[in-house]
Amino acid sequence: MGIQNLSDDVVLVTLSNEPQLENPLKEINACQSGTHDVVVDFSGAELLTSEMLNSLVILERALTDYQHRLVLCAVPPEIKQIFWRTGLETLFEFADNDLAALKSLRCTPYLEG
Repeated sequence: MGIQNLSDDVVLVTLSNEPQLENPLKEINACQSGTHDVVVDFSGAELLTSEMLNSLVILERALTDYQHRLVLCAVPPEIKQIFWRTGLETLFEFADNDLAALKSLRCTPYLEG
């Protein structure tokens, strides 16, 4: 997992397929006080635990309260099924990849650099 500040307004969280002892989204929830838009890249993820799903819901609600956005990108079909089965697909914004997510956030300095 990696967390990158891409600009003053956007944070990119990259999930990995390595087993995590702790929920990797807890860190972003702890330090994210609604000051950035957040992109969560699932391209390296193979699973989504209930704890991670809960953290995403909490993060989405916190960001919405501060008028920021959460975009999930490169979500594998088997993980996307979890969002559909739980009825949470409408809560989250999805993008095909990180560049599409950044374009939707209009994060042009990162895209140009």
